[in-house]
Amino acid sequence: MSGKSIVWITHDDAKDLGIKGNEFPCRLMDFTSMVYEILKLGSPRDVVILPFYWNFQDTVTQIRNRGIVGPIIVYSGSEIKEFDILQYAPQGILFIDPSRISRDMALGFIMFLQKCQDMSNVHASLHKAPKEPYTKPSQDASEIKELFRSIIRERSRIILTCQFQEDLPTLTVTGEIIQLTGEFEPKLILDNFRPYEFIELYAQMAMGKPLSGFFTHHEETMGFDLRVDALYEGRIVAFLPERIYEQKRQYIRVEPDPRDPVTIHILPQDHQTLRIPVRDISEGGVGLTMPYEGLQKKKIYPVSLTLPNYPALPHAVMDNTQIFPVEPAPLSQTLLGTAEVVFKEEDTGGDFFYGLSIKLHSSDIQHLQRYVFKRQLEILSAVRKMKI
Repeated sequence: MSGKSIVWITHDDAKDLGIKGNEFPCRLMDFTSMVYEILKLGSPRDVVILPFYWNFQDTVTQIRNRGIVGPIIVYSGSEIKEFDILQYAPQGILFIDPSRISRDMALGFIMFLQKCQDMSNVHASLHKAPKEPYTKPSQDASEIKELFRSIIRERSRIILTCQFQEDLPTLTVTGEIIQLTGEFEPKLILDNFRPYEFIELYAQMAMGKPLSGFFTHHEETMGFDLRVDALYEGRIVAFLPERIYEQKRQYIRVEPDPRDPVTIHILPQDHQTLRIPVRDISEGGVGLTMPYEGLQKKKIYPVSLTLPNYPALPHAVMDNTQIFPVEPAPLSQTLLGTAEVVFKEEDTGGDFFYGLSIKLHSSDIQHLQRYVFKRQLEILSAVRKMKI
């Protein structure tokens, strides 16, 4: 949305109040579409006009959880009776009906509120609060709620992973948390997935499977696990995570094709070069499992990374009369750099799982990015082919 505050109102209420849509910045929509668009695109200082109905408080809670703090007007074309409207005033909720205020005065009052919110936006831009210092992830439910509310307010995209079937690699997608709802059993609503068909594939092949995700907040990356409750109109409804944990990864990670592996060569001190197929890989690092236990946490080692089937450039050969195109054979691409051991853990079989943060020359990063993107497409294609 633009920098100006927007007035959100239904077509029916606008018609009843005589609002044509050109008096101030506003959006006129049917009720269901309006609530969806507010939660998706609303700005903190927008003015929302809701029709009066029995459970309007649920909609108010959704709007406040989205980080929209501007005034909310509950409007009715007839008198609102037997209702304690004063208890809602501290929440920034006002009630308007013809018995309390005329339609002309209501229109003027809405214009006044919108202008005040515009002035508040200007004031806030001149006096931005300093960024709060980062604190370690908490397992306190109220702090976890507040953390996800801040993600919703900032419209941050999150990264989600799910393994649809045991014989398929893990699919990584991005999405948005658009709403936190429910007081006693809080739930998150996720939408705007990329690739967009993720929700359909999940519904057909993985319904009920947990999702793992992570996001970057105040320059720190944190992870969480989601237990899915339901699918609704192309969105995922999941229970609020019970815990948040520190997450080292910051990039989309893929699992290489076992038939066409990515190989890392590591040179430890006083040991021959290790040649290991990686378990997963991202722009920032790799995960691998091996019996060798000599790599030390926080220590840096020289490495080379070999990406498979890197396409060669097409070319041609010429004889005395003709030019013949030549189909190039795939080439491997070797990237040189260093790796720091950021994670080390022994598994039950006696092998060691390592997480390595890799530093490459800037000219080589694009090759790794290209491989990760290509592998994402391959995984998505494999999931599509398994689609029922």
